[in-house]
Amino acid sequence: MRLGFYDSGLGGLSVLKEFVGKFGSKYSYSYFGDSARAPYGDKSPEQLKSYVFEIAEYMQADDVDILISACNTSSMYLDEIDLSDFSFQMISLKNVMDKYFADNAAKYQAKRIALMATNATIDSGRYKNWPVDIYPVKCPTIVPLLEAAQLDAAKLEWQRYLNELPKDIKDVIIGCTHYSLLNVQASDYNFIDPAKLVLEQFSSSIFNDGMINYSKKNANTELDIKINFTKGSDEYLKLATELLDLH
Repeated sequence: MRLGFYDSGLGGLSVLKEFVGKFGSKYSYSYFGDSARAPYGDKSPEQLKSYVFEIAEYMQADDVDILISACNTSSMYLDEIDLSDFSFQMISLKNVMDKYFADNAAKYQAKRIALMATNATIDSGRYKNWPVDIYPVKCPTIVPLLEAAQLDAAKLEWQRYLNELPKDIKDVIIGCTHYSLLNVQASDYNFIDPAKLVLEQFSSSIFNDGMINYSKKNANTELDIKINFTKGSDEYLKLATELLDLH
C-alpha cells in the first residue's frame, strides 16, 4: 500500500515522520510539499481548493492508495472539493479533529482551548463546529520562517505566541503541522497535536488489523519513500532531512 502526504511545504513532514516511525517499511510513502506557493495561510479559499485538486491529480498519477492531508489550512476546505473521480481514500486533518473533539468534549467542557493556526485556518471558522470553547490565535509569522529554513527564529516566534496566551489556557491545539516540527516543550501546556491524532485514527482503521511495529533502525534500511518539493534549495532540503530524521 502506498500512502501519500501533502502540505504547503515542510510542515507535513511531522505527520509523515509519525507514520514512518510507527510502520516503517510496512508501507511505501510519497510526500508532496508545495513550497513554491507557501505559505497557504494567506491564500483565499478558492486558491486553496485549486491547489488541493492539482496535488490530488499528482498523487493519483503516483498511484497512492490513501492520501493524507497533512495541511490543516487546506483541510478546512476539503469538503468543498469534488474528489470523487480519484481512486484513493482521503484522510483529512480537519475530520480527525472533528472526531477527536466529538469523542472528548466532556474532557474539555470546563476549559478554554487555544487554537494556534494560520490566518486562513482561523478565518475559515470551521473550528466553531467543535463542541468546545476555542480561543483562536493567528500565528502568521511561523510558516514563512520555517520555509526560509530559519528554524531557530521560528521556535522563538512559537514561544512568543505561547507567552501571549491568557493565563487560564493550558490546552493548546497545534493548528498547523509546521508548528509540530518546532518541538518546543512547555510544561505549562497540554498540546493537542493533529500529526499524532491522524496516526491514531489511521492505526485504528481496518487497514491495520494485525499490524506490527518496526524499530526505527530496521525500518529505515528498507524504506520506500519519495519526497518532492515544488521549490527549494540545498539548505531547505538539508533542513527537511533533519526534520524527518531518517538517517
